[in-house]
Parts: sequence; structure tokens; C-alpha cells
Amino acid sequence: MSNIAILSPNKTAISETFIKNHKEKLKGTISYFYGGAIPNFVDDEYALVNFETKPSFTDRLKRLLPAFIYDRVPKREYNPKEFFATALKEKNIEVVLAEFGTTAAEIYPICQQLDIPLVIFFFGFDVFRFREQEMYKKSYIEMLKYASSSLVVSKSMIPVLKKFGADENKIIYNPASAHEDFFTLKPTFEQNNFISITRFVDKKAPYYTILAFAEVLKQMPNTKLNIIGDGFLKETCENLVNYLEIQDKVIFHGAVEKDTYMNLMENSIAYVQHSIQALSGDSEGTPVAIMEAQSASLPVISTYHSGIPEIVVHEKTGFLTEEHNVKQMAHYLIEILNDKEKAKKMGEAGRTRIKENFSNEKHIDILQTALEQAIKQKNS
Repeated sequence: MSNIAILSPNKTAISETFIKNHKEKLKGTISYFYGGAIPNFVDDEYALVNFETKPSFTDRLKRLLPAFIYDRVPKREYNPKEFFATALKEKNIEVVLAEFGTTAAEIYPICQQLDIPLVIFFFGFDVFRFREQEMYKKSYIEMLKYASSSLVVSKSMIPVLKKFGADENKIIYNPASAHEDFFTLKPTFEQNNFISITRFVDKKAPYYTILAFAEVLKQMPNTKLNIIGDGFLKETCENLVNYLEIQDKVIFHGAVEKDTYMNLMENSIAYVQHSIQALSGDSEGTPVAIMEAQSASLPVISTYHSGIPEIVVHEKTGFLTEEHNVKQMAHYLIEILNDKEKAKKMGEAGRTRIKENFSNEKHIDILQTALEQAIKQKNS
């Protein structure tokens, strides 16, 4: 079994289910490094500072000094890169999987120094956001040269990586996937409830979803919108709901556990998400929440944005509208409410499409192959 290091800035994040999926499903001995641009922890909060680093020649000389002098000599400062490198060596890591390009940009020189293969998984903001493109331009160019492969969740990411000099033969298309549990859900389609999950960031544009739903209420007041998640735009959206005087129709649930979310799905008629390209350039990859909704047999009403049209087929598994087109989205929401048989058929078609083309098993197989190939190339 291979020794694999998975790197992420965060220990856990409710919105980053794909990382948890990789940790649980990949074959091999997994070491999970997290906590900052350069990881500070591994696995169960074991600080990397606990790994014994090799003392320098100067450090060894200092130890020969009398205690009363040694105590006054400035000690070597904590160096996260040094401790991270030591941890990789002590754990005999054979390949590093960097979750997010920004993570890879920070640690690729260490992999290069230790001659450890690097596989990078890009998810969206790390490719599209202008700030990251400028900040990491030089690092991206160099790390893409070194990386064994780069995985992307949407085809729209490939041209951007090629601008940084990425070899197209080393780019692997591997959309995100939904947890298998969502395939067990059986929506009743009895209640006029819509559902949306969001991190309340600019690219999710939750305010457009609310505005479209407000238009629906003018014609069909007996319906509700359940919104899951937290983020910096949440208070703005709550204020918008108050202004529109639809507080009893839009329910903000905050961040919830998967079981609660799944229960709300079963009592919904469709999933809604009005994704846009933010002014910062930030864009979606292939949103996991949309895949989860389709896996749960819910039709999806969303936008022609980034990788979304790769997973949602307009008028077959849901409806797509142009970005910022609130009226058209409202029209599709009303169409779903007026034709529940169509909603059921679209939901079933969506589940079939996900099973056949975007299963979690396929996602993990592609990633596992990329990691094993990186090790094989290094050892050949």
C-alpha cells in the first residue's frame, strides 16, 4: 500500500466534503496534513513541531556551551517548511496530493527538494480568481512543470492552466462527485419547497436565488425556500428577505449536518443555485451540491456557468438560465411547480446521468490512478 500525504489548508470544513471523500476512499496509508499554507498539523492534531528535525552544525556547537551561556543564546526560530519536510520523510511519503492549487504553490519546492511526486487537485477559485492568478503566477508556472499531474473538476479550467504553461497531457478531467447516500433518497414531490445550499460567497449569488423566488411568490404564494449554509453574504440576504417581507417563506438553516440536509431534500421539489462569475474572477468548478441534488433525484435550476452545464442538461435534468437572469430563473421555478410529473422525470434523469457519468467510484478511481502513476513514474 502506498504512503499518501493529503494536504489542505483546513482541518475540516462542512463545505469541503470532497476532501473528506478523498481521505475516506483512497487506498493506501493516508496522512492528512492541514493548518495553514504550510501545514502545521498532521492527522489527529499532532503538531509538526513534534517531529525531531536534524540540528544544524551551529546548533550542535551551541550545545557545548555552559548552561548559563547557552540559555542566553538566541534559539532557532520555528520553520514550518523544515518541520513539514521532516514529517514527510519520517512518514515515508511516496506521493503528495495537494488539495487546491494555492496549497501546491506553497509546498511544491519541498516536494521537489525531497524528490516526492506531486499531484494537484484544482477546484475553482484557485484557477479562476484574479488575485490568486497574479499572486501565484510564478509559483504556478514552476509547480505545473514539476507536478506529475493536475486534476480539474471542470473543462473550463483547462485553458486557464494552459496559460500558465501546463502540459495538456498532464491535465486530468475529474469532476467532483456526490456521496453514495444521496442515491438512497426518495423525494415525495408533495410539498412546494425549493432547496439551496450555499457558502454565501459572491460566486453563489444567493441574493439572485432569493429574488427569483420572490417573483414566484407573486403567483404561487404557497411555497417555501430552504437555504442551507453560512458565509459573509448571509446577513445581506437576511436583510433582503426582510425588505421583501417574505420571512415566513425563506428559511435560513445555517450550516447543518448531512442527515438534516438530506431530510430537507426529500421534502423538496427542486434544487436552486444561481451561480455567477464574481467580479474577482472567482467561479465554480462542478458544484458538489448540484451533484448531490441530482443524485437525490431532484431537478436542478441553475445557470450556464463554468462546469454546471457539464452536469446539468437543460430541459432534461433541469433548467439553466444565463447568469443574472432572475426573471428566467423565476419562470423555470414556476414551470416546475406547475408540472410535478416533469419535475419527477427530470429528477430521475439527473440521478441516472450522475450514476452513469459522475459516480464517486469513478472519481476515486481516476484520482487513485493518477497517484499510483506518479509513484510509478518516479520509480521507473
